[in-house]
Amino acid sequence: TVFLLLYFNDTQSVQKTKPLPKGLKEFTEKDPSLLLRRARQAGSIASEVPGPSREHDGPESNQCSLHPFQVSFQQLGWDHWIIAPHLYTPNYCKGVCPRVLYYGLNSPNHAIIQNLVNELVDQNVPQPSCVPYKYVPISILLIEANGSILYKEYEGMIAQSCTCR
Repeated sequence: TVFLLLYFNDTQSVQKTKPLPKGLKEFTEKDPSLLLRRARQAGSIASEVPGPSREHDGPESNQCSLHPFQVSFQQLGWDHWIIAPHLYTPNYCKGVCPRVLYYGLNSPNHAIIQNLVNELVDQNVPQPSCVPYKYVPISILLIEANGSILYKEYEGMIAQSCTCR
């Protein structure tokens, strides 16, 4: 697919611009920085949206983030087949997804659009949720049904980072 994009920066003539649609106007009035022009590249829409202030992202922040959590395999009822480790730290994601999903959250374009639809079109469409983004495996020493001991890695068992989607 080939696109031709022409940009004219004629400051000599003043053209009348169309007013923004009502919903978009109200949205940008809440955050005027959304009107700033930025270079466009293929990829995430979030790279076009300025990030929020980092002042309030401390431990007391309710923003989407990773939280540690530890559980024993005994608590899960799996200690009869898992020899080691005894404890498991799966972690979990919790918190509020910001109104503007900035680039660092690695949110897919769909989540960014879903957030806009929730705010501008239909509040019955849910806002994106705080969920795990990256995982790492866990190594387990286990007893098989035939009694043999096996070392195995299970993928996707420990959340390492979070996103809004």
